[in-house]
Amino acid sequence: MSHGVSSGDQRRLYSDLAWLWPIISPPQDYVEETERLCRTIQDRSRIEVGSLLHLGCGAGNNDYTLKEHFEVTGVDLSEDMLGMARWLNPQVAYAQGDMRTVRLGRSFDAVMLLDSVGYMLTEDDLRAAFATAFAHLNPRGLFLTVAEISAERFQQNETLCSTHASTATRGTLPAKSPSCTSSGAAAGRTSRSTPTCAVCSPCTRGGAC
Repeated sequence: MSHGVSSGDQRRLYSDLAWLWPIISPPQDYVEETERLCRTIQDRSRIEVGSLLHLGCGAGNNDYTLKEHFEVTGVDLSEDMLGMARWLNPQVAYAQGDMRTVRLGRSFDAVMLLDSVGYMLTEDDLRAAFATAFAHLNPRGLFLTVAEISAERFQQNETLCSTHASTATRGTLPAKSPSCTSSGAAAGRTSRSTPTCAVCSPCTRGGAC
């Protein structure tokens, strides 16, 4: 008899088991990937990026590297994950909120939304998250998002466990080097069949991706 992992058990990793993240997914594993994303932001931005908002920041593993380049503010739905993020990155400002609805009352040079975008299960959710990103951008600011899993690659209940950036229990993982574009509004439209890093730089404060 097989026993699947319930959605409730999975959510425990974002609540009472959040303390496990430094063990199962240490921040050092994110350094190389995050440095590439930092270079993408710096290369593609139309303005100098000093401040960055990280939506869906989780336990702050990417912020561990981001804070070396930018003034970072992180937002996550889980207070337990934010507790881990604050412990790891005391220099970073964190706030609890839903990426679809949160409004912080300030704007940033760049907004980042990484793999947590995968929790947006409907087009309305995705539009709302993107609207949040735009609402927090300075004029000519940059929005970067990364979709790690496409519909074609998704496998129900697939689990990868890695304690090093280059290896996992099912074998060696390729280094993440997403294809990036930056062409105003069109950059926000990405193909479901292509795992992507999309960079969007609105031309005006009144425009949208």
